Amino acid sequence: MALKRFYTPANTVLPPILYPGISSMQAIGFYDIPLTNRAVSESVWIVTGTKKDGTLSNDLKLAKQSNATVVIYMGMKKMAEIAATYIEAGRGDTPAAIIQHASLPHSKNAKGKVKVCLLWPKVNKLLTQR
Repeated sequence: MALKRFYTPANTVLPPILYPGISSMQAIGFYDIPLTNRAVSESVWIVTGTKKDGTLSNDLKLAKQSNATVVIYMGMKKMAEIAATYIEAGRGDTPAAIIQHASLPHSKNAKGKVKVCLLWPKVNKLLTQR
């Protein structure tokens, strides 16, 4: 499900509306994280964090070089490796978030910068294994 805010011509915000059946990556709207923002992000990349053979996605390596919002599925087991690729590329100050079960009542999340994201699972009681 995704949360969508609509604005009237007078810039009055209408109450948010839930749309069931929309991709889970769009549920990040529940956490006030825009998928795109012309001042920050030019596009959205949706990539897998871990391929079937357990290695990092090559697309992730390409996505981190872009000015895109990168949505990573199945990345918790490889979080240290994913963060290291950003840090090694000089992108440690990139804003990041971990969101689990985004549209469910038992959701958990953490936000900050890539360079400190390895602290989040323990502090925020995020699941690291499935």
